[in-house]
Amino acid sequence: MSEFAETYRSLFLECTGEELKPEDGIFEGLIIAGETRLGVRFPEALRVYYQLAGNHELSRIENRFYPPDEIDWEGDYLPFWEENQVVCFWVYRREDLTLPNPIVYEGLNTDPVEWNSTEKTLPELLESYFIYLFPDEEAGELLSPDESI
Repeated sequence: MSEFAETYRSLFLECTGEELKPEDGIFEGLIIAGETRLGVRFPEALRVYYQLAGNHELSRIENRFYPPDEIDWEGDYLPFWEENQVVCFWVYRREDLTLPNPIVYEGLNTDPVEWNSTEKTLPELLESYFIYLFPDEEAGELLSPDESI
């Protein structure tokens, strides 16, 4: 089991009280199709997330992970996750895509887009996001898509 897989499985189990199931992941062929269309390979941290949890409700309940076939370039940035009100989105820089676990950048939806480093990798950002979703560590109590935080 990869380090990323172990991290994501533990994080989901701790926050939801449930193990990730095979249907929570995105089919490898869809990930490869997105990569082929873009001419890049996604960083391993993102690929493993998609494989394990890309279809899980936490990938779309508040903030939404883009399906691999919907990802497209924003200049030299590759957006993969969007804030629920589209105020910002999270990206990888083109120059960092060869790294297995690069720092994630945040794009503020302004004209022009304002780019800032989160100073966190995807696993670290997910941990912060899950703490936000589950502030009292009440496992298994997810917000419905109609609720906001």
